[in-house]
Amino acid sequence: MLSIRTAVLALALHCLSPVFAQDPPDPVVRNSVLPVAKIESLGWLQGHWQGNEDGTVTDEYWMPPRGGMMPGVNRTVAQSGRASFEFMRIAETDNGITFFASPQGREATPFLMKELSETHVIFESDVNDFPKRIIYRKQGEELHARIEGTIDGKAQSMQWKWKVVEPNADAAK
Repeated sequence: MLSIRTAVLALALHCLSPVFAQDPPDPVVRNSVLPVAKIESLGWLQGHWQGNEDGTVTDEYWMPPRGGMMPGVNRTVAQSGRASFEFMRIAETDNGITFFASPQGREATPFLMKELSETHVIFESDVNDFPKRIIYRKQGEELHARIEGTIDGKAQSMQWKWKVVEPNADAAK
């Protein structure tokens, strides 16, 4: 019995080694709940971010962390003029830092923070299939966002790349 357990453990570690090899180079805090993390550790996310892909313009705004939360909003306008929006909030809760997503103003879905570094954060939901995971990564003056999950049993993802918008750029338009 002991040798079978040892073999299973060795196989599990072997299968997981590619996952661990993909860790980012910066220090990462990992836990099922990250009680030591404070909302201020997400200050790198604040600001106005914008991307334009094939005529679809996406704006994402994050207020600075204050009072235990960071409110945000996303607006996407397709080339056709059709628009969508999402209210967002990252907040310190009893369970740890949590991302609340309210697409089109619907009831908020919570995503618990699972990983955090100085340049990236991963939130996950135990109840949502898509998205199951929300990932933000800052690279220089760019912010990369990605959502992952399953739809009809198939792995799916969407990603965006935004650049920081200067504070007075909107006023000039």
